Amino acid sequence: MSQNTFSMAGGVARNPLVRLDKPVTATIGADEHIAIVGPNGGGKSLFVDTLTGKYPLREGTLQYDFSPSA
Repeated sequence: MSQNTFSMAGGVARNPLVRLDKPVTATIGADEHIAIVGPNGGGKSLFVDTLTGKYPLREGTLQYDFSPSA
């Protein structure tokens, strides 16, 4: 069974320089490899900065699970 490493539900970053259109929901499993692609200004860096904790959430939840897999 796959464990989730990152899980964001309805996440809206608290960043005074950026106005987000809608909340983000994403789940990244421990056995997954992802690519974040999009146009310039599309929010790729904001998404990664939110996942890593640079910008706290204004709404929603963010969960991390770095426990060893069985």
